Amino acid sequence: MQDLYFRKKTRKHLRMSKKVCTFAADLNKYSRQYMGRNIFSTAVLVLLSVFTPACCAATIVHNFSSTTGRYFGEGNTSCTINSDTVYTCTGSGAVFASYGGSKITLYMKEKDDCVTISPAIENLTEMKIYYSRTAPLDEYHIEVYISTDNGSSWTKLPASRLSDSRSWYVKVLVPKNNNMVRIVHTDDTEIAISQIEYSTSDCNCFPYFPE
Repeated sequence: MQDLYFRKKTRKHLRMSKKVCTFAADLNKYSRQYMGRNIFSTAVLVLLSVFTPACCAATIVHNFSSTTGRYFGEGNTSCTINSDTVYTCTGSGAVFASYGGSKITLYMKEKDDCVTISPAIENLTEMKIYYSRTAPLDEYHIEVYISTDNGSSWTKLPASRLSDSRSWYVKVLVPKNNNMVRIVHTDDTEIAISQIEYSTSDCNCFPYFPE
């Protein structure tokens, strides 16, 4: 009688052990699947971070009174900065000269004086043009043109893309592209450009050209 009780209890214990083992196996299988999915997801995120191009912005500063990295051409009607950017003046009153002291500036005196900046600045999105002028701050006295075909054709930026911070510079929003730039003096108010800052970005954005 005692042996029969022992055998029944043993069979019950074995059945419970099998259930526990089955549950443990299922739990272990689920854990492996979950870990596998996590490893796969992590791998995908890592690959995306490696192969997705980062959005990188940079600022290029050209100061005409700097004592390094500049070279003035004959008659001071051109200036090469850092051996890679050339400012070429046209018009009867455009020249690189001292204005209001010892600092060299891009001086524009006559209407239609202009300067062309070449070659194209890659991924250009914004400019800040610092200059002195004798007229009120809310008058620009300049127009800005861009070219995406190495100067074969030029597009005038609308006035809405020029904004005056009243801090002696004009901010110009440029449709992102590889742009040559031309700055044209619109009247006979004397202006002297001391510095130009260019902002670039290599984000995959599409250029927008205004009507």
